[in-house]
Amino acid sequence: MRNVVVHNYGKIDDKSLWETITSDIPKLKDYCSGIIQQPDVLT
Repeated sequence: MRNVVVHNYGKIDDKSLWETITSDIPKLKDYCSGIIQQPDVLT
């Protein structure tokens, strides 16, 4: 992931935020889903 949204309220770049929402978060979701599907990950 290349975007970082930090606690700088009111000064978040709309383009970076939208890219994080539409690109980075779905990639993170897919990555996490793959990990939790591994049989030994929760033990």
